[in-house]
Amino acid sequence: MEEQQAVSPISALVADLELGLSSARLAAHTEDPWFAARNRAKARKAYEAVMRMIDRVEADLSERADVRSQLEQLRRAVQAA
Repeated sequence: MEEQQAVSPISALVADLELGLSSARLAAHTEDPWFAARNRAKARKAYEAVMRMIDRVEADLSERADVRSQLEQLRRAVQAA
């Protein structure tokens, strides 16, 4: 049986950010209103989840700076949608 590796909390935040950014890009580049709305909602949900958790997660300064940078990108994408 393979060993399962635990996902670090910072990795979970990065995954949420990547999902949110991808969803925002999809929403911006579709002509289907339902698909756009669904992906905007996913992007917003990812942004809100990261905002709730960012101060609770242990990370070094470099990791935290990377997450904050991606979070700012996602914030702009959510506001533009």
